[in-house]
Amino acid sequence: MKDLVKSFAFALDGLADALVFERNFRVLWLVGLVVLISNYIVDFGSSNQIIFLLLIFLILALELLNSAVESCCDNQGLAHSSLIKKAKDFAAATVFLGACFSVIILSIIIYDNYAYICRQFVSQKYAFIYVLLLALANFYLCITNKPSGSALALIVLALAAHVVLGIFFTGNILFLSLSFLWHLLFIISNIKLYYVNR
Repeated sequence: MKDLVKSFAFALDGLADALVFERNFRVLWLVGLVVLISNYIVDFGSSNQIIFLLLIFLILALELLNSAVESCCDNQGLAHSSLIKKAKDFAAATVFLGACFSVIILSIIIYDNYAYICRQFVSQKYAFIYVLLLALANFYLCITNKPSGSALALIVLALAAHVVLGIFFTGNILFLSLSFLWHLLFIISNIKLYYVNR
């Protein structure tokens, strides 16, 4: 039982480190957050929502594998080796293929539901504006390794707005809860990064 708990703790440590120190992982995490909130606002149906979840976790898992390969290669001290370069390129290619696959599937789902999505956008335009502002507010934190105090205050306000979204708009409570947890983990990781860089 202790080994199982330790394994779980190691997995959470790995996830936390990726959120704090891996810029690409943070960007993909933000994309996942936007997709989750969009699924709260627009009911795409159970089968499409399962596909969205699978795609989010697939891309994040591939990015973690890519980061693991890069860390192992960098640790060997052979930065200019052709084999190390190949290993890194292959790992990056897996993420690229996964991202292409996800975009194709997402495009098909949006194309099939285009009229419905447009109607939802008109009826809940404020919710969609919130999602856009949320993405913009958090994007800076995805690409920087030194978040400022004002940027952290902004995303904490965005989390408060996330709660307001749940109060004023109706949708799938599972996706609201999951997106809130997703958002909270993103904020915690950026606060940790802020204190690491002080």
